[in-house]
Amino acid sequence: MIQVEQTNIENYLSAFKIFEQAESSTSSNWMINLRRNAIAQFENSGFPTARRGNEEWKYTDVSPIAKGSFKILHNKSHNANQLPDTKYQQLEGSACHNLVFVDGFLDENLTNISSLPKEVLVCNLSDAVSIEPTFTQRHLAKYADFLHHPFTALNTAFMAQGAFIWVPPNISIDKPLQVLFISSSSNSNLITNPRILALTGENSKFTLIENHSAVNENSYLANVVSEIVLGTNSNVQYYRIQQESKKAFHISTTHVELGKGSRFFSMNLDLGGEIVRNNLNVVTEGEDSSCSVNGIYITTASQHIDNKVVINHNSSYTTSRELYKGILSGKSKAIFHGSIVVREGLRQIDALQIDKNLLLSDQAQANTKPAFWIYSDDVKCGHGAASGQIDRNAIFYLTSRGISESDARNLLVKGFVQEVIESIPNKFYKDKMDNMVNASLLDVLGI
Repeated sequence: MIQVEQTNIENYLSAFKIFEQAESSTSSNWMINLRRNAIAQFENSGFPTARRGNEEWKYTDVSPIAKGSFKILHNKSHNANQLPDTKYQQLEGSACHNLVFVDGFLDENLTNISSLPKEVLVCNLSDAVSIEPTFTQRHLAKYADFLHHPFTALNTAFMAQGAFIWVPPNISIDKPLQVLFISSSSNSNLITNPRILALTGENSKFTLIENHSAVNENSYLANVVSEIVLGTNSNVQYYRIQQESKKAFHISTTHVELGKGSRFFSMNLDLGGEIVRNNLNVVTEGEDSSCSVNGIYITTASQHIDNKVVINHNSSYTTSRELYKGILSGKSKAIFHGSIVVREGLRQIDALQIDKNLLLSDQAQANTKPAFWIYSDDVKCGHGAASGQIDRNAIFYLTSRGISESDARNLLVKGFVQEVIESIPNKFYKDKMDNMVNASLLDVLGI
C-alpha cells in the first residue's frame, strides 16, 4: 500500500473517533461493536487495488478515491430553502412518498411520508435502532458483507442516518417510496455513507426508488449500502437512479435476499459520476423465487462506470433475467462483470444474462465479462455480450427512406436501449425513465 493511501486511512480512523464520540449517547452496545468491527476491518484491508490477483477491481482504479481528502460531516450544515428546484425532483411530488437526505442527514422539511399506511414503518435508521432494537439488530449489516469488501466496511463503520423500511405481511403500498439522497452545493470534498435497510413481510408489495442526485458539480464521495429482504410471496420493484455530479465518485453495494415465491424487479440507471462502481448481489434463498435485474448506463468525456452483478441461485425452481446496456462516448469506459452461480443439487434453474454496449467514439472502451458457475445439471442458462459501433448499413437503410443521417443516428442510439426501458412493468416509471434517458442523450451526448 502506498504511503498516501495509508495516510488517508489514518484520516478515516481519526474521523471515526470523533464520529463514535458524537454517536455514543444514542448508540446501543451492539451498534458500537458493529461499527468498531467494521472500522477494524477497513483498517486491515485498506482500499481495494487492481494489483495482481484482485480480479474484482482489475478494471477500476480507485486510487483517486484513496488519495482524496474527503471530510465527514458530523452535523447538519445545509439550509433546505437554499436547494433549488433541480433534476433531483423528477420522480417526487405527489407521485411518491419521499424520505429525503441532504449531505447524509435527514431533511424533515423535504420529507413527506405522512400518508403511508399506518402499519408500515419508514423512518430514519438511527430512530429505527431505538424503535425496533431487536428487529434492527437481527437484520442490519447481516446481508451486505463488510468482512471482504472495504467500501462496505467503511460505510458500516460510519452508518448512523439512513432509511429503515418495514412493510408488514399482507400490506401493499399504493405509491412508490422514494429515498432521495442529495449532495448540496454548500459542501464539497465530502464523503457520505448512505444506508438503506428494507424488509418486507409475507404477501407484501411495494416499489422502492433509490435516487442519488447533486445540486452542483462538486467533487465528493458517495459510499452507499442497501440491504433489501423479500418475505415469502412478496413483490418488490426497485428503481435505482444515479445522477451524481460529473466530478463525483460513487460506490454502491446492494444486497437482495429473495424469500420463497418472491418476485424482484430492478432497474439501474447511471447518468452521472466520474468514477462509479455498482455491486449488485441477488440471492434466491427461497424456492420459486425470481428476479429480473436491468440497467442502462450513459457515459461521456472521461466517465468510468463499473457494474458488478452476482446472482446466486441457492434454491431450486428459481429464475433470473439480467439485461444491461450502455451507450459510451468521448473517452469514457464501462465495465460489466456478470456472474450467475448455481449451487450443487438444485433443480430447474433458468437463467439468462445479457450485456451490450454501443460505442459512439473511437476512444470509448467497454469491457464485458459474463460468467457462469454451475454445479448442477438441471439448468437452462444462457448469456450474451457484445460491444460495437452504430451499424453503417442501418444508417444507409434509414437514409435511403428519406430520413436524415443525424435523425437516423439518433433513432438507432435511442432504439439500442429501448429494450431495457420496455422491460419496466410500470408504465408511469417506464415513461419517467424514458424521459430521463432522452434528456441525457440530448444534454450529455448532444444528439
